[in-house]
Amino acid sequence: FIDLHRDSVNKKISTVEINGKSYARILFVLGLENINYSENKKVMEFMENFLNTNYYGISRGIFEREGPGVNGVYNQDFSTNCVLIEVGGEYNTTEEVANTIEVIAEMINAYIGESV
Repeated sequence: FIDLHRDSVNKKISTVEINGKSYARILFVLGLENINYSENKKVMEFMENFLNTNYYGISRGIFEREGPGVNGVYNQDFSTNCVLIEVGGEYNTTEEVANTIEVIAEMINAYIGESV
């Protein structure tokens, strides 16, 4: 399951140029208050490693959330293969987001290939 969002950070934080091409940066959000926490984290770590190896700088990391006033589940209790991905921010262009969606497709393909 992929829960895809956009972040509300400024363009300086949400954009990166790699080999002359502009991308909307990716942030993984992990809810620490769900029963699948550790398995979901493994999925995100695989994806994070793929990005760091193939598109260094596109990922903003894995943001772990828990505690009062925070949704520490993010629907990630539905499956051990559930990830929440924030792509860019409100100031990214359609082209930057489209470039990143292509990267996400590669990342998912790599994960599925590893999981089969």
